[in-house]
Amino acid sequence: MNAVFDQGNTFLKIGLFEKGDLVDKASFSTWEEGLDWLKNVKVSHAIYASVGKALPDGALEKLPVSWFAFDQQTRLPISIAYDTPETLGLDRIAGVVGAHTLYPKRACLVVDAGTCVTYDLIDQKGVYQGGAISPGLQMRAQSMHNYTAKLPLVPLDAQVELIGKSTKKCLQSGVYHGLRFEIEGVISAYQQEFADIHVIICGGDAKYFEYKSKEHIFVVPDLVLYGLNRILNHNVSKI
Repeated sequence: MNAVFDQGNTFLKIGLFEKGDLVDKASFSTWEEGLDWLKNVKVSHAIYASVGKALPDGALEKLPVSWFAFDQQTRLPISIAYDTPETLGLDRIAGVVGAHTLYPKRACLVVDAGTCVTYDLIDQKGVYQGGAISPGLQMRAQSMHNYTAKLPLVPLDAQVELIGKSTKKCLQSGVYHGLRFEIEGVISAYQQEFADIHVIICGGDAKYFEYKSKEHIFVVPDLVLYGLNRILNHNVSKI
């Protein structure tokens, strides 16, 4: 059993994998809660990745298993064709590794809808090519509130009409439909470049963009966990 730790800005997500299958997962507010959840689980290997806050000192030593922290020097099962690999986010790397694991020998576009929206391309040979970074839903709503004198901060609403009939509805329409049209436009542009590309949408706001019914577009909320597990197995096999 592999344990995969994905530390975000707010929550720690833990996934348990058996022979490549995600068999259980949970999110926690603290590291101690996560360790308590694992106390009766027989884990052989573990990997830890953080795009948010750091672990408490000595936290990993409390894991009675073989573990390592994912960083920029970690061996990868893919190649990186990026001008500044030292600045490439670990979550973006894990996402494309997850895509290549689920859809090997296929070009994949990973759309990770979180605080920011990232677009990342891995080609059919397993080479990460790059992508784009854009403001996410909450960031768009917050910026309009912060950079104007009177516009309110509105809650997110994926059911809002395209044509807003109030200032609140206009803001919600701009936030949601603006990003929806952006994502659809980016996907369309990539599909013109790569006719057989697979599109995978993940991240905390993936639920707002359900494209599962469309050909070659899939929602995989736990894509980063799959990628981290593949990276873990790749490194365990080298030991």
